[in-house]
Amino acid sequence: MPDSPMIPPGMTVSDFGTRIMRWGHGDKEARDRMATLTLEELQNGGVTLAIAVSWRNLYVSEVRRIPGNPSAAGRADLMQRAVELLGGQ
Repeated sequence: MPDSPMIPPGMTVSDFGTRIMRWGHGDKEARDRMATLTLEELQNGGVTLAIAVSWRNLYVSEVRRIPGNPSAAGRADLMQRAVELLGGQ
């Protein structure tokens, strides 16, 4: 996978995925998380629209690069949901 995009200050990429996004393993877990993700969680975790867009774009690119990636499509969808919650498109 290409270099990771931005993360909230004071956080590791692992923290971002497990503590804030809680995207789990595989497409299904990430898509299931879409139903529980809230704007408040994102804001409390320091996730900005720019951060969400950068992660969405990373995973969209990853789906194109490696179509069989078991997590990328679900995470792209989850990050799109974060973008929407944060007021983006």
